[in-house]
Amino acid sequence: MRFRLVARSVVASDANRTCLHVPSGDDVESHLNDLFETLVALPFLDDVRQDGFEFTGLVSAPYDLDEVRTAMQQRFSDSFCYIRYVSLT
Repeated sequence: MRFRLVARSVVASDANRTCLHVPSGDDVESHLNDLFETLVALPFLDDVRQDGFEFTGLVSAPYDLDEVRTAMQQRFSDSFCYIRYVSLT
């Protein structure tokens, strides 16, 4: 099964007590790279590719999108003030 994970950068409207500022481009890029490395390291994902804020690849059977979503929760939590989860299909 193919997957498509979309993220986005934190923007000014996301600012709150936890995230006081909009991150620089370098900080966002670093967190996108970390997200890519996390995806590549998952044993049930293959052929992971990145195009900006979009990540695609294959989920090996018997796994499904729920396993991908669960595996990504900590990464997005760690990167909360830099990148945000948009969708996983």
